[in-house]
Amino acid sequence: MNSINIGSLDIVVTETPQSLRVVWKGEADERDPRKLLLPFLDEVTDRATAAGKKITLDFGELVFMNSACIGLAIAFLKALNEREVKVDVLYDTRHDWQTLSMKCTRTIFARTDNVKISDQAG
Repeated sequence: MNSINIGSLDIVVTETPQSLRVVWKGEADERDPRKLLLPFLDEVTDRATAAGKKITLDFGELVFMNSACIGLAIAFLKALNEREVKVDVLYDTRHDWQTLSMKCTRTIFARTDNVKISDQAG
């Protein structure tokens, strides 16, 4: 479960004793990402839950994400929140689309302590 490659998207998972780091790289442009990515993300969720680990979800190296993939990422965060997994979401402010997407995502998760969203600089 260390990584998955779908087209021009790579998701790499590294594990430490305290956390799972999930790094998205490239372009997330699948039309129907759920059927390809959901089993992988479910496995990440199960691993974090079983081991009591927090997740760092890093979008900093992602150059593009279509609306279908953004929806999947939000669903992933919702699933983690429901299972009370602590998540640090990192994004790169040099990408305007990331800043806008994370502003909306921050609003969705404003009432939970489980999801923390911050730019990589701060």
